[in-house]
Amino acid sequence: MNIYHLVHFHGGTEEVDGSQKSLGCFSSLDVVAKAKKFYKTLSGFCLYPYGFCVFEYDVKGESDCNYTSIYLSEIYIRDKLYDFEQTICLGAFGSHAMAEQCISKFLKQNKQLKKSCDIIMDSFTTKYTLDKMGWQEGFDFD
Repeated sequence: MNIYHLVHFHGGTEEVDGSQKSLGCFSSLDVVAKAKKFYKTLSGFCLYPYGFCVFEYDVKGESDCNYTSIYLSEIYIRDKLYDFEQTICLGAFGSHAMAEQCISKFLKQNKQLKKSCDIIMDSFTTKYTLDKMGWQEGFDFD
């Protein structure tokens, strides 16, 4: 089973910080297209109508997810001053346990980076209900 993770990006200016917003995981590109159409009418998103990006993932352990929700394993890496920030998705999984195993494996394989004094690394697993949109209220720049 493949899922489609919809994310919105916009760059920063002197007045506004750049941003990345995870908008949800969807079961088909048709559902993604409908979600994008809706988001383009909302505050914040309508100012950056070309900032939508879709990531496709093959769900590992899909029989565990009952086809209603999935888990994304992600790693967030930054420096102390936030001059460098990167979020990396390690994969989509049918169960929380499988997602956590993936993160553990990544951290084990990358011990040296975790020990680096100038890099801060966090990991997280996020549960998404398929075809449920997040950030439906839009966003402001305050």
